[in-house]
Amino acid sequence: MRTSVSGIFGAGDFITYGSKVRLIAGAFNDAVLAVNSAKLYLEPAASDMAGVSSHNARFFDKNKALLQQ
Repeated sequence: MRTSVSGIFGAGDFITYGSKVRLIAGAFNDAVLAVNSAKLYLEPAASDMAGVSSHNARFFDKNKALLQQ
């Protein structure tokens, strides 16, 4: 979700590309990719695989406890 300006990223109606899905669900996907691209721009050594908090090791015990309720 990079733009033609280095360090500027976009999502939703702000961007366009050949396989773009023009639905709100597509905009959410664009946003995830834009955030991950921005993180890689700021921290080039970071993992290029985006993750969600529910898969973060810091939340493992909390998530496990929630499932046992």
